[in-house]
Amino acid sequence: MSMEKLRYFLYEIVSVSMGLALLGFFGTLSFLPMELHMMGEGQTMYYLFIFLCFGIVISFLVLSFIKRKNRYIIARVVDIASIICLIFVIVAFLTFTQDLFEPWLIQVGWFLRYNGFIVGLFMGLITIKTTISLSMIISNFNTSIVGTSSGDQRGHDGNLRVLSSLIIVLCFGFYIFAMVFYRYVSFFMLLTSIFAIMMGLLLFSVLLLLNANYYNYVRSKFFDNPAPNPGNNPLEAELKVGKSQKISNQANDGIIKKINSKLLRVGTHPKEFWLMFIPLLVVLVLGIVALAIYPLNLTVHLLIPYGGPEPMPYDMPATQLFSIIMVVLVFSFALFAAYGGRMYRRLKKFYKKKKTTYLKISNLGMIDALRFLGLFLVFSQILYFFEFPLYLPEIVSSFLLFGMIGAGVYFLVDKHPNCKRIVYTTAILVLLLNFFIIFNDGFANMLTWAETYSAEVDVLFPFTYLHSMPNFYFVGIPLGFIVSDLFFDLSFKHTDGTDSMNRTAAITITPFLLGLLFIPGNFILNNPGADVPSGDPTAFMFYLFTIALSIVLLVGLAFNYLVTEVLIPIFIEKKGIRKKNVFKKNKMNNPGNPPNARKKVVKGAPLKKKVIGLSLTGLVAVAFVGSFGILYTFNQTYQRPMLVHNPGNYLIWVQNSTERVTKDVMICTRTSPLIDAVEISLAKNEYAAFQLVWRPLGGPIDSLTCQIDDFEHQVSPYNISAGNCSMRYVDFIFEEEFPDILRPLTSLDLEKQENYVFWFDVRTPYDAIEGDYEGRLNFSFNGGQEEIITIRLHVWNFTIPNMRHLRTNIGSRSNSFTIIDNYIAHRMNDYGSVISAASTFSELNTQPDKTCWLNTSDDTWEFNWTWYDSLVQYKLDRGMNGFSVVTFSLGRDPPIEDATWMLRLKNWLKGVANHLETKGWLNYSYYYFIDEFQLFIPAGYTREEYFDRLEILLREMKNATTKLKIMTTTPPSAELEDLYDYIDIYCPISDDRDKARWDERLAADCEFWFYTCVGPLAPWPNSMLYDRLYAIRVLMWQAWLYNVHGYLFWYSYDYHHAKYGLAANGWGDGLFFYLQGGQIYDSIRWEQYLEGQEDYEYLWLLNATLKYLEENPGLIPVNELNNYKAEFNAIISSVVGEKWVYCDHVSTLYSGRDRIGLILDDLASVVNLTALGEAQWFPPYKPGA
Repeated sequence: MSMEKLRYFLYEIVSVSMGLALLGFFGTLSFLPMELHMMGEGQTMYYLFIFLCFGIVISFLVLSFIKRKNRYIIARVVDIASIICLIFVIVAFLTFTQDLFEPWLIQVGWFLRYNGFIVGLFMGLITIKTTISLSMIISNFNTSIVGTSSGDQRGHDGNLRVLSSLIIVLCFGFYIFAMVFYRYVSFFMLLTSIFAIMMGLLLFSVLLLLNANYYNYVRSKFFDNPAPNPGNNPLEAELKVGKSQKISNQANDGIIKKINSKLLRVGTHPKEFWLMFIPLLVVLVLGIVALAIYPLNLTVHLLIPYGGPEPMPYDMPATQLFSIIMVVLVFSFALFAAYGGRMYRRLKKFYKKKKTTYLKISNLGMIDALRFLGLFLVFSQILYFFEFPLYLPEIVSSFLLFGMIGAGVYFLVDKHPNCKRIVYTTAILVLLLNFFIIFNDGFANMLTWAETYSAEVDVLFPFTYLHSMPNFYFVGIPLGFIVSDLFFDLSFKHTDGTDSMNRTAAITITPFLLGLLFIPGNFILNNPGADVPSGDPTAFMFYLFTIALSIVLLVGLAFNYLVTEVLIPIFIEKKGIRKKNVFKKNKMNNPGNPPNARKKVVKGAPLKKKVIGLSLTGLVAVAFVGSFGILYTFNQTYQRPMLVHNPGNYLIWVQNSTERVTKDVMICTRTSPLIDAVEISLAKNEYAAFQLVWRPLGGPIDSLTCQIDDFEHQVSPYNISAGNCSMRYVDFIFEEEFPDILRPLTSLDLEKQENYVFWFDVRTPYDAIEGDYEGRLNFSFNGGQEEIITIRLHVWNFTIPNMRHLRTNIGSRSNSFTIIDNYIAHRMNDYGSVISAASTFSELNTQPDKTCWLNTSDDTWEFNWTWYDSLVQYKLDRGMNGFSVVTFSLGRDPPIEDATWMLRLKNWLKGVANHLETKGWLNYSYYYFIDEFQLFIPAGYTREEYFDRLEILLREMKNATTKLKIMTTTPPSAELEDLYDYIDIYCPISDDRDKARWDERLAADCEFWFYTCVGPLAPWPNSMLYDRLYAIRVLMWQAWLYNVHGYLFWYSYDYHHAKYGLAANGWGDGLFFYLQGGQIYDSIRWEQYLEGQEDYEYLWLLNATLKYLEENPGLIPVNELNNYKAEFNAIISSVVGEKWVYCDHVSTLYSGRDRIGLILDDLASVVNLTALGEAQWFPPYKPGA
């Protein structure tokens, strides 16, 4: 073999490297971010798992049964099919994200979650293409090795080392390229670049046929079927030397022997085939079943250990379970078949043919495979020790950059066995040392609980070593060296190429699974880069366990290497049996397959011209159609209304208020419409907003300011004051990646060529006159330049009522009127005012914020309601319609046997309930019972025992007073039926949706709410930063669909960090406005809650109007009323459905809301909508009735 063969296989080498990199890249994206992909509801990424496994099965069958010339043709056909499929992936991405300008991490995550079929099909084709091309490389670079002299074999091994290192370097390089584009450019540009590279490579491979030597080589290798060389290939010798009659007889001996005969004819070893075929047949059946049951939404009930006394229940979609099993089975079977076959070929000649021979060799093969598997698991953990994914692309790319150096080191030392062993041992020791340094860094620098309450609210990264250069090369160089060694061993050692289908299956699936696992691996192991330590000693012990596990793995790998690469060679040497060359090279007698020469063949010019001509024509057509389709789709989808397009200076375009805009997103200025004004339609007493996106196209824009004019009615003299409007700019968090904070615009410098987002909002007065208004935004910048933006408002002839019809509570409680007024401005209820307990009777009457005092002499309570009543009344006068009353904490395990404690509780409940009744506030108030008690069972109790205790407690509370409502954050599940009589308000988490039981409790006149918190995870609508922004508004539509009375969230300004990242869970959990420098800064998520509640009022008002028209016939025709009802239901169905189902495009929500506005505007002429909306409203249940 010569370096010329490397040149001839350059396309396959680059194609394989790129394919392996893409498999690793999309494997990484399969769980990035973890919170977005973890749950199986509505997930389509399992198509990727299924199609990848199908790709392995198909390529295995092709390599086993198809002749070489047909493999070459199939490989090229799959190349073209993968390019065509990639075009569809790009079109699907542009279509799905046309109104999803989220940060890179979130935009791509949501696209993959809901477009797994087309992405999976693309990766399945990449799998086939990569596996077949890699098999062609392995087969062609190994076919002549047996017949070479020791000197030639050393040269052959040297070339294989070059090939192995080259593939790893290119693979790492392509992965880095993909990650860097994904992180710093855009996923669209990455996909487009991949399309261009794949197209260019394929064109290069066709144009290379113009080279006569290459063309002859391809013909001789793949199409001319050279005569078998019995000296070089045992299977060909079996066909050539006295086996023809035997094979002929086998044709009539049954299906198995017919298959074996077919395998032998195409150069496949039957034993290698059957070792892999039967397991893959099982995988194929599983895949077909998984696809068949996907539309049925079947689930498997699992109990997952999760940090508490009881496991967490999870209803896993059956398709998800099957697809995971498929990937694990394919990986396991391929690894066993590849390493088992490798060890058998290595050692079979040293054992006599006995029954125990296969067992002995299989055991050694398992040890060899364990080295691969162990390193696989180690690398899945060592690549990164920080759970939050913001930095992951940059850091993993840095590791692999140094891994390319490690691959080069492997090439230099592999020809010296002793040197290689020393470097390998050093690599293991370096990884061990690096584990120690990482965890030492983690323990020394990780935040404490106290620090999590005082730290800044943005991403917290306290570690000093994890992102340092030493960590990169201490991990990267050993990674590159060891991966190169594994790749070389599995691809080119102890093989003649006839088992390539098994080896390539193991190699191809490995990068995908490695990329897949290291993200959830870090999530599960809970290392110092994940949760902030809780102070629980078990958490510290778990960290120590993780260290011990890592060390054991690495030490075990060192021992494994000692067995497979040191002791086994010594065993072979002591046996004294070294296989000598039986056949010598004979160029004259073996012209069909000489090791260092090509067979001379006729050029066949006419065929050559036809093949190249047709191929080039087809590829050019694919390139043209694909490029046109991508460009056309981009032009049609990435459009936004432009107010100003001044090339070389700046661009101003408009975005609605319910989509995030990142700094780097670009719109198509060629097709985006140029408008003369921003137009908004809204009701009276309504808040509305939009975003102006400025992008400098030349130099910086200095000192940008904005002056807002009054909005003048176009007919009457009535104006909407500029004081009803505000202009804020959107500040970014998380390394300037996530738009969230709204800060007042005074003066701002636009220094970079990126998007600067400004948030304009207006609140129409309650008594505004309907009709059209016009106002202007006057921007000044660069010392005198101006830009005037016209805004046209159309105010509909109905009013958003001050009376709130959804009881929304978002924690917590505050005595600050600044915070209280902010809640009121967002139509929000906080948890109410604290019934604070005084420590002495004197304190009760001297400190205004103290409301109750316990007289321990007789276990009665004294109350001073002055301060409490004034604060509650202030909120009620401004729209509050729900608050909780809690001072007497119950804890997780209330001491119900303590008669004194129970008496104090009952006396407190009586006193509070009697006062609330006197004030007329019972309809608004509720007692918040033990939080999520069905999820957290105290130690020492079974679920049944714990619920029995709570039944006793609830009964005693109701015996004390039936006036006060009791809320539980639990579902009306079967196991809690004994508590039904004591629960007045159910408030389960939104994903604990059981429509039949919820409706049954509603029919029983129970009040019903639902809540969200850190969960539910995607795809359920929620308010985390990884959720699509408009999902917050969808929550309010979901409340309407479910016919519930309230929504609850635990906090709105919690600065505690339970994880590194932002707020309680690292994704903004419980942080919707920012308290900084004594000021409140709303977030765009907080504004969505306001707009969502106004959406709810639209729904409530139209429903009430249609009921009024039904109860008062004759106001409009019956058929018109029925049409309105049908359209109303259709609008709701288009926006939101049961459970996690809701619209994929925010334009659907806007269209529905606008249509409802138009209907109400039309019906306002026949119904007094204001009186209807402001009529007294209470939830249906009356306590004590």
